[in-house]
Amino acid sequence: MMVNSEHVTSVIPSSIVWTQTMESITLQINSNHVQVSLSEKCLTLSDQSTTINLPLFNRVYLGKYDIEQMTMTNQIILTLEKECMKYWPHLLMQQEEMKTLSSLIEINYRQQDNSLYDTLDFDTVISGSGEKTGLE
Repeated sequence: MMVNSEHVTSVIPSSIVWTQTMESITLQINSNHVQVSLSEKCLTLSDQSTTINLPLFNRVYLGKYDIEQMTMTNQIILTLEKECMKYWPHLLMQQEEMKTLSSLIEINYRQQDNSLYDTLDFDTVISGSGEKTGLE
């Protein structure tokens, strides 16, 4: 017995996950139904009907990256040098536009694990009488 079934297709949303250090920004771009391209000042999103240019929070240096190659692949990870060495509060200059973009792309920030840079307090390493505590 054969049952007719509808073929249901779900659109996997395009996404950008970004992380940062003081000197650089890393973008993990998964462009499924939206084409994503990047310039030093702008992120461009394109689908079948629209193209949107979104200014980045600050300028980045693209350096050796081939922008045309970027637009031809579905998944790419880029680490770009920032123009100013400071942390960005968000990826895009205007956060209000994110509500209207939700159908095109999801942009998420991932906090990096800074445990490599954790330091010990001097008093926990050296006891009050000047002896080592074993934490050195």
